Amino acid sequence: MRAALHLEDLWKCVTGDVTDEDKNMKARSRILLATEPHIYIHVEDAATAKDAWNNLARTFEDAGQNNRIALMRALTDTRLDKCQSMEEYVYQIISYSNRLNAIKFKVDDEWIGTFLLAGLTPEYDPLIMSITSSDKPLSGDEIKTKLLLEYSMKNDNVKKTRDDNVAMASKFQNRNARAQKTKNCFNCNKPGHFSRDCRLPKTDATIRAEQKRKQQEKAFLGFSTAHAMDPDAWYLDSCASAHFTHREDWLDNVSSTSDSKIVLADNTKIESKSIGSTLIPIQIDNKPDFIKVHNVVYAPEISTNLLSVSKIIEKGHTVEFKGSRCEIKSKYGDLLATAHDHGGIYKLDSAEQSANITTTSHASELWHRRIGHPGNSIAVHFKEAVTGCNSVPATEGTCVPCLQGKHHRGPFPKDGKRAENLLDLIHSDLCGPMENDSLGGSKYFLTLIDDHSKKIHVYFLRHKNEVSKCIKDFKIFAENQLERKMKALRSDNGREYVNNELKAYLESTGVRHQLTIPYTPQQNGVAERTNRTIVEKARSLLSDAGLPKAYWAEAVSTAVYLINRTPTRVLNFKTPEEVWTGRKPDISHLKIFGCKAMVYVPKPLRLKWDSPTRDAIFIGYPEESKGYRFYDPQTRKVFKGRDAVFMETEFLAQLKRNETNVATFELAVPTDDEDDEEPQTASPTATTKIPETINEEEPQNMLRKTTRKPKPKKDDDYVYYKINAITHENEDEDPQTPEEALNSPQSHLWKSAMEEEYKALMENGTWTLTDPKPNAKVLKTRWVFKTKRGKDQPTLYKARLVAKGCTQIPGIHFEETYSPVIRMETLRFLISMAAKYDLKIHQLDVKNAFLHGDLKEELYIQQPTGFEQPGKENQICKLRKAMYGLKQGSRAWNSKLNSTHVFTRNEQDEKWNY
Repeated sequence: MRAALHLEDLWKCVTGDVTDEDKNMKARSRILLATEPHIYIHVEDAATAKDAWNNLARTFEDAGQNNRIALMRALTDTRLDKCQSMEEYVYQIISYSNRLNAIKFKVDDEWIGTFLLAGLTPEYDPLIMSITSSDKPLSGDEIKTKLLLEYSMKNDNVKKTRDDNVAMASKFQNRNARAQKTKNCFNCNKPGHFSRDCRLPKTDATIRAEQKRKQQEKAFLGFSTAHAMDPDAWYLDSCASAHFTHREDWLDNVSSTSDSKIVLADNTKIESKSIGSTLIPIQIDNKPDFIKVHNVVYAPEISTNLLSVSKIIEKGHTVEFKGSRCEIKSKYGDLLATAHDHGGIYKLDSAEQSANITTTSHASELWHRRIGHPGNSIAVHFKEAVTGCNSVPATEGTCVPCLQGKHHRGPFPKDGKRAENLLDLIHSDLCGPMENDSLGGSKYFLTLIDDHSKKIHVYFLRHKNEVSKCIKDFKIFAENQLERKMKALRSDNGREYVNNELKAYLESTGVRHQLTIPYTPQQNGVAERTNRTIVEKARSLLSDAGLPKAYWAEAVSTAVYLINRTPTRVLNFKTPEEVWTGRKPDISHLKIFGCKAMVYVPKPLRLKWDSPTRDAIFIGYPEESKGYRFYDPQTRKVFKGRDAVFMETEFLAQLKRNETNVATFELAVPTDDEDDEEPQTASPTATTKIPETINEEEPQNMLRKTTRKPKPKKDDDYVYYKINAITHENEDEDPQTPEEALNSPQSHLWKSAMEEEYKALMENGTWTLTDPKPNAKVLKTRWVFKTKRGKDQPTLYKARLVAKGCTQIPGIHFEETYSPVIRMETLRFLISMAAKYDLKIHQLDVKNAFLHGDLKEELYIQQPTGFEQPGKENQICKLRKAMYGLKQGSRAWNSKLNSTHVFTRNEQDEKWNY
């Protein structure tokens, strides 16, 4: 009605802006004529058009709370699956929003965009992820356009699939008609008809052949004439002789097949253009993952993608059909993928490959992963900022590791003016403690960032009190390299920075220490943002490589190396490395972190018929030499190498963790010939400092041989990677004395273990110091050292102080030593009951258990070697608690346990308490 009044230039009569009598009466008449008869009573007495309009507004327009609630409820309940089309869905969202705005309930453009995304079905999740991962605010108009375009494309694909299926079925029927005229009947051997139409009695062979033909024909036609299939989905096909796809852009490592013909189970021939590998994004119980499939045939004639059941089984895997669900399992029983019945066809449970798959078929994707997943704003500047990069890295919008590693809160406020010269200002921050110790036992990493160049230096620490030493080392190193003086250090107020040692050093060297205001980390924004960037990049590297969290230090070190070679907006898209050194960095040597590498083994380190290569995992770039760092899963050692061939689409860590977590339906084995020439460009010397001491070898647990040393392998002289000249000789032999431990390459680790044991003894009040008594028997003690190595876990160094119980005298130093042990029959019974009733079993470990037991006897021991109290070296320890090595230690702990817990003891087995 309002539009009609505007059209005839009568709307101003309603607002009262026009008082012309003729126009007013014309507008009033137009309103009355448009009014329904049963509503006429509300406007018949109106003298003007304005009165008539106001009467209708008061009667039917409710701007109150009830109307708002009703409209808001209708808006939030609007969903795509309740509408006939995307157009109807968009119209309803915008219509309800406009009606709310009309009653002065503000629904702005960003809210409209949010409502448009909130009501979509799960198939639009990839689109939602790509929109929300952008830094741009949600715009209703832009989202509306993208939704309508996406909906239109999906409809076009469905229509194309239906047309292809009808054509396929028609082609199959026409072929049968032609064959009917040219083939002889298998039953009577006469032309013109098939055996199924033959009027003569059928032989047994004909009956069996016809039954088999019907089964094959039914299976093929069921696939061909089923409901419309998603062209981007994968379907299991029990008749196909190979894996097929119609999307050549999904394939990697593509090779030509010379236009060969492929025969399906129904004898239909299709043309094959090429063959390669592909990554398929899957979902197992709503958890995203990938499987890698090799030898996938590109056939443009088919309308969808097929996984051959026979090829899967041929590789030792199993395909189990359980009702409407199908499970694909590896030969080790691991679940690789699932599928569900869709109209008689099993469709693989997966995300949309066109939106989510990370593939290396394009050079841009490959460089995106090599450089460590750079952000959108700097990807386009790489080719100008460095040398050796022949493609623009792809952006992070379609990269799953980017989405997994970089989701974060809003940015910190920007800092002020940048320092004018190198070393004018150094920002520093400590990150940690980490939830997992690194390979060398580090819990923290320290960053030192030059404000002028943004160059990052990283140190790995086991304790916070090592920060002062690292800052001193950095100052000496940086000033020596740049021939400039460090002027200022900016940090927070943590005790690792605010202490007498660091304060005295900085004052003596003339370095100004700038501290932030308490509880305002934004004032140290450069260091805060840098640490966040490092952690995000390291998290993405670990996710992409499938490495466990214990390798966080390796990922952080590589992340810093890559960030220093990444252009940044602050430096006008130059790299920190170029500003620091004055030379543009070359990144042609970069490889994807965590990928498989075939490393050349020098001839002196192998036998005549040994393979010249060894499989390893690429884990970074060494600091002190040009080359690469590798991890050997077989020997559990980290080593350096220069000559290597990198398989940047394969990841040994993922295969080792779950055998075929990236499922290898067909795993091609490379056949590289031995070449004495350098296969890759060696990396420049890294400037990222890694001052931690690491034992990077983790051999399999084995019985320790004390009588003779194992014969070293041929390649034990190989140049393994070492930090601070740490060697790994005789790794199976633990130190026998404190002198051996403290003189070993792992001396700081053994010393830390001894300090931890001594601290536990003191905290439990194990003894008190006293002067020696006449005729008192003082027991000797000794240190026991043990290295604990676990699968995919850092090596632990344990030290235990034990008493020499063999020197105790019965009746003087102890009375009873008996301590009960649970019977195996009881243990088996409890486990069987838990299995029968599906109960959970919890295993508890009491740390330093024997130290909790109380002693009744009067015993004395020597002070522990290396921990004699200054000025009290001649005193001895009077024991108050039991300790390891004592004859009665186990009994004292059992007595303490029985007097503490509130459980009831079983009469048949006193170690069974309930």
